[in-house]
Amino acid sequence: MKIPYYKQEKDYTCGPAVMRMLLAAKGIKKSEKELERMLKISTRIGTWFKYFPIVAEKYRLDYVVARNSNLKELKKLLKEGYIIMVGYFMEEENVGHYAVVTKVDSKYVYMLDPYLGPNRKLRIMNFLKNWYDEAEKEKRWLFGIR
Repeated sequence: MKIPYYKQEKDYTCGPAVMRMLLAAKGIKKSEKELERMLKISTRIGTWFKYFPIVAEKYRLDYVVARNSNLKELKKLLKEGYIIMVGYFMEEENVGHYAVVTKVDSKYVYMLDPYLGPNRKLRIMNFLKNWYDEAEKEKRWLFGIR
């Protein structure tokens, strides 16, 4: 499935930008501004995990949420046709961040990153080390729609 890429428009809108990519892949066109409102974004924190399923429900999409996930589950969900986003710690900016995972192979996790670009790849060990969110005190969280 082709996932359109959108760059985030503000420093704190990675959540809306990623949700925009997920929705656009399902043929639902929304602006980042509309998604900022739907996701109840905070300029200090960004987007809380709990708002992504609410948006998926609004559009009657099948979705999955996982905590304490792992690469096996991530690969399985991708294979099942889910479009997956993860919350992770972005070392380059020292901040929590969201990105869309497009592929996982034996060495890398490939992502559409709304800040760093559509061709982001992280070594698996680096990804696993940083797959957490400090603000939400969550490890290995993911959200997917199909």
